[in-house]
Amino acid sequence: MRKKVLKILTSATLFALWGLSAFAVNCINGNLPNELNSLLISIRNVLVAAGIIIAAIFLILGGYGFITSGGSAEKVETARKQIMYALIGVAIILIAATLVSIVKAVVC
Repeated sequence: MRKKVLKILTSATLFALWGLSAFAVNCINGNLPNELNSLLISIRNVLVAAGIIIAAIFLILGGYGFITSGGSAEKVETARKQIMYALIGVAIILIAATLVSIVKAVVC
């Protein structure tokens, strides 16, 4: 129980400190400094591309599992779940990328 509470408190502290660092950036005329702006955009683009590539791999593996299931209900269900989770992952990636833009617009 103590370990679980310690993990929760540590996570909450790290998230709070991470959020505070966003407010430490000075906006110039409503924009982030050019170096920071380009760095954030690059990091976002790399993470979105990597996430979509990984999701595509899981979609392909789920499709392959679906095709090669041989009519086994268990294998079909496993492949269906894998495809569904990959699509949910793509949705989360796209929502996260949109939220980054919204938060950036609100902060600056």
